[in-house]
Amino acid sequence: EIVQEHGTHGERLSRHEGFLHEEAIIFGSGPSLLELSEKEREHLRTQGTIGMNRYYVFDDLIGVSPTYVYLGDYGSKLGTQLFKTFCHKAGASARPPVFLLEAYYSLMAPPFMQTLYFHRPDGGTNLAWSRSLDEPLFNHRGSLTSLLNLCGILRLAPHIRLLGVDLDRPGHFFDCRREQFPQLFGKLDDEANRKGGHSTMVYIKRMGAKPQETVLT
Repeated sequence: EIVQEHGTHGERLSRHEGFLHEEAIIFGSGPSLLELSEKEREHLRTQGTIGMNRYYVFDDLIGVSPTYVYLGDYGSKLGTQLFKTFCHKAGASARPPVFLLEAYYSLMAPPFMQTLYFHRPDGGTNLAWSRSLDEPLFNHRGSLTSLLNLCGILRLAPHIRLLGVDLDRPGHFFDCRREQFPQLFGKLDDEANRKGGHSTMVYIKRMGAKPQETVLT
């Protein structure tokens, strides 16, 4: 019900043949987001949008506040710091987004946050496509794959577009805020900068996989 209430302009499920939105846009954190035109940003403000991980903290740089915020990584110092920042920003917002969170964060979420929890596999990789929130989400070399599985379970939209998922470009659209928020940057960001690549691709190569084996859809 929490997710249903946040359909585009309050529309009900039947409006889009069983989906919450006609289209959903997933925001990554790549620098290409800074290249969006004002007309494109105006259009995105009318759509169902999902901000992955750090996008929500720095969404003012893009000018598009997400409808949903997804955080799948947990158990790390960086993840905990990011969640605390989410709580602070949501508490000061007149209309905060719905937070799609790994179940780990249910122990820390304040009561004012609108949340929906899911499970990711403890062992890392899970190649079974989940049909229910009671099951661990699909997960293969990156939390984006889990988010796509979650979109299917929630029936967010029949069409999903990815913006700012710049696996072929280094950096983030919010690198200009690094000195202001040093706690939201980690060793993987530093390694990616040194190697001139995207942090996800650096991680994948570290795990011994070939870049072309990355699964996004």
